[in-house]
Amino acid sequence: MNSILLVDDDAAICFEFARTLESLGFRVEVGPTVESGLARAEAARFDAILVEFNIKSERGAYPRSASGLEVIRRLRAIEATAPVLMYTAIQGEFYEAASLDAGADDFI
Repeated sequence: MNSILLVDDDAAICFEFARTLESLGFRVEVGPTVESGLARAEAARFDAILVEFNIKSERGAYPRSASGLEVIRRLRAIEATAPVLMYTAIQGEFYEAASLDAGADDFI
C-alpha cells in the first residue's frame, strides 16, 4: 500500500484529505506541526509528502509564513527521497517560487 505523510495543522483539512486519500487506497499519516512532521519523515519511508505552506511549529521557532518552507528545507537536508508537494490556499507566484526554491517537487 502506498503511504503519504500529510504535514498540516488544520484538523478539518487533514480529516478530509486523509479520508479522500484513504478511499483511494493510500495509507495516510499526519504530522500536525513542523517537528512532528519531520519526526515522522525521519522514522518511516513515505511514497509522497504533502506540506501545507503555513504549518505551525511547536516551539514557535519558525515564522508561521515560512514554516512549510522550513519543513521542505529540512526534508531535503535529511535526504528524504519521497516527492514533496507544497500546497496552500494562498495565491501568488511568490509562494510557488519560494516553495520550489526550498526544494518542493511541485506546488498545488
